[in-house]
Amino acid sequence: MPSVDSAPRRRIPITLLEVSLVAVIAAAVLIPGISGYQLIDPWETHYGEVSRRILEEDDWVKLRWQDEVFRSKPALTFWMQAASMKTLGVAKGGGYSGEMTASNLVPFAVRLPSALFGVLGLVLMWLMLVRLVSRRAAYLGLLVVATTPFYFLVARQAITDMPMVACVVGAIACFLMAMEDGDVPVKPFLWRITAVHVILATLVVLIGGQALYYLHYFRLHPGLAHSAVPLRFPGITMAAPMLLGLAALIASAFWPFPLRYRRQVYMLWFFVLMAVSVLSKGIVAPGLVGAVCLFYFITTGHWRKLSQIEILRGLPILLLIAIPWHVAMWLKDGDMFIQRYVIYNNLNRGAAGVFGDRGTFSYYASQIGLGMWPWMALLPAALVAGVRRGLPDSPAGRVRLTAGLWACIAVALFAMVPTKFHHYILPAIPAFGILVALFIDDVLARKTTNLVVLGVIAATIVLFVGHDLVLGQERFVELFIFRHDRPWPSEPPWNIDFSSTLWAFSLVFAAAMIAFSVRRTRWLGLGVLALSAVGLTLWAGNTYMHVAADHWGQRALHRDYYRLRNIYGVDIKYHPIRDRGRCIPDLAHLAADFGGGDYRVESVLPADFAPGLPMTVRLFAPCAGLAKDQIEVHGTVSKVGDDRFWIHLPQAEHEKLSDLIHRGRTLPAARTAPWVQVNADRLLAWQLYWRGENFWSGGEIWGEIPETHTGFKRDAKAIGPYLEKSGIAGRTYYVVTERGRKSQLASALPKGAKDSVKVVDDTSCNKFVLLSFVLAPEP
Repeated sequence: MPSVDSAPRRRIPITLLEVSLVAVIAAAVLIPGISGYQLIDPWETHYGEVSRRILEEDDWVKLRWQDEVFRSKPALTFWMQAASMKTLGVAKGGGYSGEMTASNLVPFAVRLPSALFGVLGLVLMWLMLVRLVSRRAAYLGLLVVATTPFYFLVARQAITDMPMVACVVGAIACFLMAMEDGDVPVKPFLWRITAVHVILATLVVLIGGQALYYLHYFRLHPGLAHSAVPLRFPGITMAAPMLLGLAALIASAFWPFPLRYRRQVYMLWFFVLMAVSVLSKGIVAPGLVGAVCLFYFITTGHWRKLSQIEILRGLPILLLIAIPWHVAMWLKDGDMFIQRYVIYNNLNRGAAGVFGDRGTFSYYASQIGLGMWPWMALLPAALVAGVRRGLPDSPAGRVRLTAGLWACIAVALFAMVPTKFHHYILPAIPAFGILVALFIDDVLARKTTNLVVLGVIAATIVLFVGHDLVLGQERFVELFIFRHDRPWPSEPPWNIDFSSTLWAFSLVFAAAMIAFSVRRTRWLGLGVLALSAVGLTLWAGNTYMHVAADHWGQRALHRDYYRLRNIYGVDIKYHPIRDRGRCIPDLAHLAADFGGGDYRVESVLPADFAPGLPMTVRLFAPCAGLAKDQIEVHGTVSKVGDDRFWIHLPQAEHEKLSDLIHRGRTLPAARTAPWVQVNADRLLAWQLYWRGENFWSGGEIWGEIPETHTGFKRDAKAIGPYLEKSGIAGRTYYVVTERGRKSQLASALPKGAKDSVKVVDDTSCNKFVLLSFVLAPEP
């Protein structure tokens, strides 16, 4: 008996305008509101700090944060976040003092790349469903996946997962279109531009752009790790094969194997997306997608199509895009990169377990239920419907089969991996969403009957999950955070309770499920279900997260610090130039800074900051022949602007710099800009290792001089020796720490500070607190 999916298929015309409309719809769901709530500790702030450091040091290869090299993830997410901040005018040169807390452009810029990848995944999934199933199924898929809490919440997070998941969705979509709808000649879609021109332009940007940057980078940062292979011209060594490979790929597009058919272009996009996924989160996506493609051939028996996967062009594309950064990072970081990135953070995470939770196959069951609310209520029926159809003999049927394989392989893969986080199952969610969408499409096409019992079961499931959410309102935010033992702010003074809203959604979802199961009210039920699912998306993204995020981050406390601290001046460190064993002081930058008018300092300013205040300028200039490599001059605030002020040096103080300025006008400037940090009441991060303390302070808790090293991660007693060595009597010190540690601070302080400990802010957040103390002079 032929499959119900075996009806003849008519190719559906798609216009560029419709694709653009789908992208706009997806963007309207995923992007609005991402600037309205703070970044979530620790991942968003950790990754945001790595991206900020890229801009501070103008180093897009060797990733850093605080006093460490960052070896946890590949570079793409941080490139995109840094590029987004730079494009939007945020964190220029690493950002000015307090900028990270001052502007809502900061979370917007950091989150935008992830949201755009979420849009990309939805558009490519929609395109595949239109090509191979139907327009109705495509829009149902768009609805289901876009309004799945797992997908839309993670798409609004500045973490590495959404770029990887979008690449998985896009790669499988391209593979299916190549296998099922690829024998169509490539035609122009805009003037004479074809898909071939677009893919070649993409390769020029991704391969050629990297090659040119490495040429520039190794000239700007010539030093290599001692354990790396010594190369005289590392930039040329890297760039030459990349450019030659790019030229060969472009030439092969026209001769001897010209790109004439859609399947060829689809498969090249497949390899591009796989390469991008490697640069986003390592080898997870290629492993998952490769297994799905293999099982596609096994189950369909279409082995003859193996010759159509463009491996001769695709594999070089994958290698030329994904590998160069890894080589460049190894050249700069040496064997530690292999030990920490390759072995510890990739192989051990998949084999032995690193960080995170542990669990069995059942670990992800509840996450799928919560993360797909309310659509998970239809998932059992969708899975049963897919199994009952057996092996398909049409493109639409093979889409359903592949989605099922995709879901099963993803669940099995991440269930076997010992390291577990809730969001690790995310790559399976779009597959489940496609299965649900195809099931709904079947119901509307009357291919499935006797749905009343299904409606009752689905309504019951929705209510049970809603009940769980009411009892654990933190469950949504726990879909993508690091630790799952952090309490919801249900106690005074917050008393946040969304019970009535969650119950309302539960009841509407349940009623819509029952209405959908009845033939006469089916379209009404689907309409209510669609509108309420969109409503949940908008509410969760723009109300729930705006409230919850305040209690999973430190932004408000850091904002309080910048508003309350006193500013005493500015510290500037000029980096010397190393040239053939010689140390040349960077006096050219010093001459530019102080050879003209008043010196401008950018900073968030306290309310009482005004012209006339005394300011001290400390200049650190190694190799300049200064005592202890530093000189100190004194001036006053001459003018105050928006987040900036000017320091005027009187003639006598300016004379102290005249020799340095004169010498600087004859010396070359260092390639690295000077390090600048406002000298103010210090912020101490005490027994805090949540990364937000680094990002929101703009790295000021770990600057380039010892007295700025105020991040005390684990040693509670380390604060005493710091104050003894670098503390200044009479100054106020601010301390950000976990709420449970606030009563312990006094015991770690010297006698002259114990009695002055005060709570500055313990109401902004239920997890962190801002304290202060005054360091009294020694008797």
